Amino acid sequence: MLTTIRKWGNSAGVVLPASVMAEVGLNLEDKLEVMVEADTIVLRSPNSISAMRETLVTQLATSINELKDAKDGGGTDKEKLNGVKARLEETVAMLSSMRKSKTEDNRP
Repeated sequence: MLTTIRKWGNSAGVVLPASVMAEVGLNLEDKLEVMVEADTIVLRSPNSISAMRETLVTQLATSINELKDAKDGGGTDKEKLNGVKARLEETVAMLSSMRKSKTEDNRP
């Protein structure tokens, strides 16, 4: 798919087709990271929900497995439990960030 770079004030802009925006879940006024990777311009959502969701699922699964291991082993390895606690705290922080982002997206 081709698009054209156009003058936008003192900068340049690229029109993103509605079909592309819909496919990746972008809305007007969303923020994007702009970077160059190997001579290619890359636009990326800084807080992509799918990336966050994937991280959350991995963190929760790892935490659950470590808690099961601790229970089945009959011991409570303090270092392992501290790791689980840290992962769960990070998960809660990510969920809070997602909730805040969604709330801001719904503002009039």
